[in-house]
Amino acid sequence: MELIDDRIVGHQFAYSLPLPDFSSSGLEYWVGQNGIFARAARPGIEVLMPLGYYQPLKGLVSLDPYLKVEPLVPGELLLHVWVAACQTTDPATDSLLEALFHLVWVRGHWQLVTPSQKQDTTSCQPIDTSADSSTCNAAIEIHSHGAMSAFFSPTDDRDESSGFRLYGVMGKVRSPRPQMLLRVGLFGHCWHVPLDRVFGLKGGCFFEDLGLQDSRYYYNQWEKPQCPSTMT
Repeated sequence: MELIDDRIVGHQFAYSLPLPDFSSSGLEYWVGQNGIFARAARPGIEVLMPLGYYQPLKGLVSLDPYLKVEPLVPGELLLHVWVAACQTTDPATDSLLEALFHLVWVRGHWQLVTPSQKQDTTSCQPIDTSADSSTCNAAIEIHSHGAMSAFFSPTDDRDESSGFRLYGVMGKVRSPRPQMLLRVGLFGHCWHVPLDRVFGLKGGCFFEDLGLQDSRYYYNQWEKPQCPSTMT
């Protein structure tokens, strides 16, 4: 999608649908009848994220939040990440180490990259952060928590507070039902999203999708009966 100017942040009111093409190279805030939304795009991914709900605003249209990942990331790549997470151990103790993975959009396809990294049982950090590295160019970043549950820590919140990217965390990777939690990170705004909106999960999801269990997040447009229909 072509960006039509060089502004970093834009502010717009939604008077009619469809919304116009992007006017910001970074982040747009949209005020609709049903709340405030953040919109952004990058190759392969586009999102309209709900930020809050207020009393209906007269004269504006309601907006439906969405996340588009086109095409979906092949489920096989997600399984490769899980297998690698299960095999990433400390040779001396056989303890599971955290592991970091990047999914990069390359000429219309998703490419899995395992960057060189510093690892221990509670953290992982990429070594190469240059402009040409997967650290800078990944559209989706996933890290594992070994035997711990899948959750985003305060450190994750701090490290993932800039730019536009999808973030995933895997937990209990060697259990019969490993966990995964996925969110959109948009310049410090976070939105948990279902796994099947990002990955092509033919035949069902192998993971326990923790994002589907949290009623604080806005899922009524996912059209999945097991998802909450309202925010609390």
